[in-house]
Amino acid sequence: MQFSNHLFQEILRPSGDAPLTCQARQTTLKRVLQLHFPDDYENVVAGILPIKSQRDGLEPPEKEAVGKYIDICLNISVTFSRFLIGFAPFPLRFEAKEYHTYLFPGTGTFVTPFSVGAHEYVAYNYSEGRVLTELELLELLPIRKEVRARIRSAQQSLDDGNSHGHHKFRMRFASLAMQAYACLINFVVGANSGEVTQFLYDDAVDLVKSPLKKELSAIKLRAKGLQVLYTVGRGPGMQILKEYLQFREWLLDGRECDYLFFTVVDREGYEPSALSPLSSDFSTRFFRKIRGVFVPTSSKNIPPVRVRKYKSLTLHLLKHSPLLVSAVMNHHERTNLQSYSGITEKDSREEFGNYWAAVKKAAERAKRPSLSRGVSIAVGHCDDINKPSKDIPVVAIEPDCNSQYGCLFCLHYLVHSDEEDVHKLVSFQYVIDAIRQNAPDFMFSEETFKDVAIRVDAILDAISQRSDEARELVSMVKKKVFNLGVLTPFWERRLQRYEKMGIYI
Repeated sequence: MQFSNHLFQEILRPSGDAPLTCQARQTTLKRVLQLHFPDDYENVVAGILPIKSQRDGLEPPEKEAVGKYIDICLNISVTFSRFLIGFAPFPLRFEAKEYHTYLFPGTGTFVTPFSVGAHEYVAYNYSEGRVLTELELLELLPIRKEVRARIRSAQQSLDDGNSHGHHKFRMRFASLAMQAYACLINFVVGANSGEVTQFLYDDAVDLVKSPLKKELSAIKLRAKGLQVLYTVGRGPGMQILKEYLQFREWLLDGRECDYLFFTVVDREGYEPSALSPLSSDFSTRFFRKIRGVFVPTSSKNIPPVRVRKYKSLTLHLLKHSPLLVSAVMNHHERTNLQSYSGITEKDSREEFGNYWAAVKKAAERAKRPSLSRGVSIAVGHCDDINKPSKDIPVVAIEPDCNSQYGCLFCLHYLVHSDEEDVHKLVSFQYVIDAIRQNAPDFMFSEETFKDVAIRVDAILDAISQRSDEARELVSMVKKKVFNLGVLTPFWERRLQRYEKMGIYI
């Protein structure tokens, strides 16, 4: 338990070891214990919380990144689909929050402020949406014959793109709109990519028409063919679905396809001979097309797996029960806890920053015995009793003069580096570890007491670093408490009470 506490403290420390490193160390120790104590191994490690690590790129996306991603998906899908359905003439004016540009027909890269210079024709004015004049183009290309050829080619592309509604240039726009709609619908339902591509057209039509039906169905292949349902609801998700169904009807132009989403153009940019489901990597393909064009190159993709993590995180932040969250996500509670309960990198940085600010404040209150002692309490002393107050905005437990746990997170808490206060603190540490190892509801007790245990360790470390005498004192008191079981009278009574309640056995 103490070694795991040390590893958790290393992870939380700003310059400490990475979770993956600490996970490997904990696993190694468990293996050694298993080899040396094969009969008692399960009992020894039963109360140890395993250290988990995430692979890079699989953490939940930031709220701001999600907002920008949804905005660009919505902008592309609605702007492109309405342009195509209405058979509006090229060029297409595209407006984003940071810029506007005109999109011309062709097979080259769309030109925006993020992709200047990566265009096929230099005969277009992308800010005004027109073909350059001969004089304007002569400033870029000094050869008059080549200038006239460029202008003719640019005008011919415009005429071709405007010749009929399903021209191959327009189908290129339709393909991007299809992928954008698929990404949007998936943000609403939070499905896996393989399930999104299974959604059926008939289900979507019934969902729009029926006042009762509200889910799209798919088969969860990794769950032995289990049929799963994903709710669209009656809010923005339904509006997006209705808009998409109109676009889909125009796109098929009388043809039929069972799937809600399908492939519009193949990898070479041509219409496939037969309609097939949308590729399961639709999100990755879509992002490759918009990165460095419609969004900066520094932007990150938000594939379905990260969408699901974000949805799960949001539901947890809204204080929904783990049972409800796992039901909405169509998996078990254990799966949700293991793979979908992380926090964003930004929130993690803020949480660790606030936490270590609190730890430093607590360590600063480890006073020498010669200074003012304050009022004696079960975990040390208090310099202003009955006035609980926190010195940073976010703490693990709210300060409370009626709770010994809250005292450690209070502005007025202090502990002296003498045997009396060290004995109180180590006795408190002993009781916490006993509860963590033996409580019936292990996850609840671990969530409640992990931060407290780490904070106690930090305070004892601060005392130990004052002098060699202080270090020997802490070591002596720990042996007295953990080896001999000699607790302070208060914590001895508290431990006996926990035993009677069945919390500690």
